[in-house]
Amino acid sequence: MNIALYTKDPNTSLLGKQILSKTVDMIYEIGFEKFTFKKLAISISSNESSIYRYFKNKHDLLIYLSNFHWQHLEYKVNTEIDILNCSVQRLYTALRVYTSITPLTKDKGLPTDSTEINLGKLHQIVINEGTKVYHTKLVDKENQNGFFKPYKVIVQLLSSLIKDACSEYLYPDTLASMIVEGVSQQYYYSSHLPTLTNCSTTMERSHYDPSNLYCFYRDLISKVLHLHIPS
Repeated sequence: MNIALYTKDPNTSLLGKQILSKTVDMIYEIGFEKFTFKKLAISISSNESSIYRYFKNKHDLLIYLSNFHWQHLEYKVNTEIDILNCSVQRLYTALRVYTSITPLTKDKGLPTDSTEINLGKLHQIVINEGTKVYHTKLVDKENQNGFFKPYKVIVQLLSSLIKDACSEYLYPDTLASMIVEGVSQQYYYSSHLPTLTNCSTTMERSHYDPSNLYCFYRDLISKVLHLHIPS
């Protein structure tokens, strides 16, 4: 994690981990605009000044958590594709991971305590609040400082898979960034502006149900790259 995002590494103390975990819970419940360090301090039975010892402001904290999400997604994608040899199969498998919704329950096998980040809630925060990370006046300076590197890595990972599957395609970065950004946008539309999408947020949907977001991007990629859709 970029050390410029925090004053003190939150993972080095119990309080720091509680700050991360409770921030996710609170932003998920009340939204980023209503979230404040004062409210956070009350919720963890601490004081506001102690939170400022870890993060300068709530914007940096949001970037930190967003990066945590993208790093976790990168891990999930690599875990799924590392055992595959076929470039086309690797691309479609990665696409399935990119378009899936993280369950709101905690990951199986992990301890359940007050310091554990709920990855499902964090995923929903990225869907609802993600554009606020870089749609700011400070975006160029923050970009120069490497604040968005994990987001770039996840886009470049998909771009590399696109190039491996179809080396002659001229716009792999554009297609990859459109997909990564579009996944969050389509899920947001599905929940709040449903007339703007044909996709559904229902998690039980089959991978071959047209209302499943994976099906849309699978169909798009197969036509754009002229790839065979796996059975």
